[in-house]
Amino acid sequence: YAAEVILSSLAFLKRDETIQELLAEKEIVDILPKQKVLSYQSYALLKSKKGMDLINIFEKNIKSMTKPIAKEFLFNVAEAFFRKGKYKKSIQLFDEFLKYYSASSQSSKASLRIALSYEILDKKIPQTVKLYQNAINKSNIFEDSYEAKLRYVALRSVRKIKPTKLDLETRIFLENKNKIKLSKNLEKLLWLVRLRTLIVDGKYRKALTYLNAIKLISLKNRDRNVFFGDGAEIIVGLLQDRFINGDYSELVKIWDV
Repeated sequence: YAAEVILSSLAFLKRDETIQELLAEKEIVDILPKQKVLSYQSYALLKSKKGMDLINIFEKNIKSMTKPIAKEFLFNVAEAFFRKGKYKKSIQLFDEFLKYYSASSQSSKASLRIALSYEILDKKIPQTVKLYQNAINKSNIFEDSYEAKLRYVALRSVRKIKPTKLDLETRIFLENKNKIKLSKNLEKLLWLVRLRTLIVDGKYRKALTYLNAIKLISLKNRDRNVFFGDGAEIIVGLLQDRFINGDYSELVKIWDV
């Protein structure tokens, strides 16, 4: 019991290195259930961004493990597969997680990961739309629900070549009505979706204004380059509008800028 309290406290304090050191002690490993040890080990490895090490441990132990696999270990392994781009295996494990632990607070993240994996794997759009709807409706965590809403809106009103009125109405989901503070990743995703709705609607002036309002200097180069790519598309759109309207002097000014 004392060993579990220590490990739980270290996890709460996010001391992943200390957890790994403690789990290297034979005395600790011998007194705890095997799956409990693996659960804390999986947490520490995931926090340390050692996803491949976690996957190797899973594949080494899976044949000797009784089901249902411990909740924390199963979720962390599924997340490790997702982060390594092994989406089919990730879907399989997240599905298993939802089968046994649908009441868990992590079920909303699992549902979101399944939907996102389907989108990345370019599965049939109606299937992916339903999965995002499921993630939105069943989520009990704001961040997971809001991310699902952003990706759902992008799928229906940005990626779709000819969005219908109903598709466009989904953009109401972009509103953060309770003004809850967003994580950096969610904030970036919101910026991208809002910017791209303006681009696909042909509202290039508004898109340029919105892009100029984003604090690109605070982003990493790889993220900033994504916004620069969108900026290039906005400029091309402005040039095209001026060309079609025969406003060649304004076209040259935009090009110079």
